[in-house]
Amino acid sequence: MTTLIPIVGMHFRPPAAQFILALSSGTALRLITEPDNPFDPKAVAVWCNLSELPPASHPRLAATLPDCGWTLDMLLGLDELHLGYLAAPTNKRLFAKMPIGESWESNLSWQEQDRAELIWSVTGQPLAQLAD
Repeated sequence: MTTLIPIVGMHFRPPAAQFILALSSGTALRLITEPDNPFDPKAVAVWCNLSELPPASHPRLAATLPDCGWTLDMLLGLDELHLGYLAAPTNKRLFAKMPIGESWESNLSWQEQDRAELIWSVTGQPLAQLAD
């Protein structure tokens, strides 16, 4: 069984909205609890390694990134990018399973069955898919 959780807040984190559109279903995500988050102490941040970015997406990103004050070179200079957050209230259930301040990676998780990867809803909403 899997849990699908919307990824939200990308428009607050340029160039996350442009970046995530370049990713395909199955892209590995890293989830990190943020107990010091002033808006939600049970927030779960969603990160993605830049190595997940397909090279074929570079020309489109080079054209759209200047709209949010970025260049392709700036983006490619990063190791990973903070995409946004798991939508509450689902993150509250997950937070209880996650060590405070620790990350949860799709390949290295605290529980062997846990996985996090990007999928797309039929309406185009990015979702984090987690195995229960």
